[in-house]
Amino acid sequence: MSCLLIVSHNPAHAELNIIPPFEVTPEIVAMRGCIEGVAHPSELDLTTEAQLAACDDHVTLAEDRIGAVGIRGLTLYDIGTTDDHRAQAFTDFTEVIEARGDASPSVYANRAFVTFKRKNRLDLSRSELDLALADITRAIEIIEATAARPRPYYFERRAMIYGTLFEKRGDRDYIVRAIADMDHILTLQPDSPRTRWMKAIFVKYLPEG
Repeated sequence: MSCLLIVSHNPAHAELNIIPPFEVTPEIVAMRGCIEGVAHPSELDLTTEAQLAACDDHVTLAEDRIGAVGIRGLTLYDIGTTDDHRAQAFTDFTEVIEARGDASPSVYANRAFVTFKRKNRLDLSRSELDLALADITRAIEIIEATAARPRPYYFERRAMIYGTLFEKRGDRDYIVRAIADMDHILTLQPDSPRTRWMKAIFVKYLPEG
């Protein structure tokens, strides 16, 4: 029997430790449909609805249900098009966090990211913004505590949350924190034009002098 190659374009899937199987089972067919968006054995592309249905099947069939829930959350985050899709992704990430805690910083980060995909950022409630900030901060703390590879985009996303909090609450301390995150990114990527551009925008909100 040959080994199936599971291909995903989402880097977060790498943390799920997907091991190519040696036997084609209903679970593997569902997992391929969920992650790769293809039917087995035809290799034809699935529609969005069919791919998400495959994710539901994978959750039902998988021996590692929590892992399958995490994969479904990532797929919903990537290709979901409705408020219900984004709400389910949030629920899936929450279930993984409750089951596995700090095992994967990306789950905290993804829950923070999907919060911003669920609504216009200025329509987010105080509690939603606070949770998104807590989630992305926890993801950063886990990476720093484990000496894992730095992820500049986590700091960028936290800076964006700080900016939204400033717009909602008017406290310039959030701008100071956003600039600190921009400066941290510049220590990792000193030639990043995007980061310099974002920092310049935040600086405009500080009082002169």
